[in-house]
Amino acid sequence: MIERFTVTERGKRLLAKAQTGTALNYTKIEVGSGRAPEGQDSTGLTALVNPVKSIGISGVSVSRDRALVTAQFTNGGVAIAFAWNEVGLFAQDPSEGEILYARGEADEGKWVMIPAETEAAVS
Repeated sequence: MIERFTVTERGKRLLAKAQTGTALNYTKIEVGSGRAPEGQDSTGLTALVNPVKSIGISGVSVSRDRALVTAQFTNGGVAIAFAWNEVGLFAQDPSEGEILYARGEADEGKWVMIPAETEAAVS
């Protein structure tokens, strides 16, 4: 289970632009099975380590001092089972295009196994 997200360096630059009037538009969520290399600061990543599936965003709202971005995951189209270990939130930057805005990674041993769609449906 992924409990916290870290805003990437590109995400921080976009957030600064949003504070001056640029719209902050989230574009998609990706899930993956990768892990950042030991000791590496993952804020410099520009993509997931091992992306498996892209998910469309179904809603964005504000809850107190946080943005709540929602999506509906299904394992439809997943050919091989994987350990859901990382998740990325992407956003549109007006000068850089689509960027990895924030990334989360499960603590060791807390990932979730996702079966292939032929094994069992997950939604």
